[in-house]
Amino acid sequence: MEKRYTVKLDAYLYAENDQEAKIKAAKLAELLQTFEDNNAQVIELKETPYGSFTSREVESPKELAQSIIENEKKKFLELCEKKCFN
Repeated sequence: MEKRYTVKLDAYLYAENDQEAKIKAAKLAELLQTFEDNNAQVIELKETPYGSFTSREVESPKELAQSIIENEKKKFLELCEKKCFN
């Protein structure tokens, strides 16, 4: 029987702003969820300027997930308004 392992990854991604970084991080976690049976998630998201020893937390994971959900709801409602009421 195969054993189950936990893997913590550290990666850098480039984005124009916090919102774009949130979306890219969520998409990366979503992509990882397609492999095998896993529950990939964003644990933390920080802005780390190149060559810097300091970083800034963009949002906590709970806030991050909530903001992504809110953003997706907003997109859906905007699309619905365009399709249903125009």
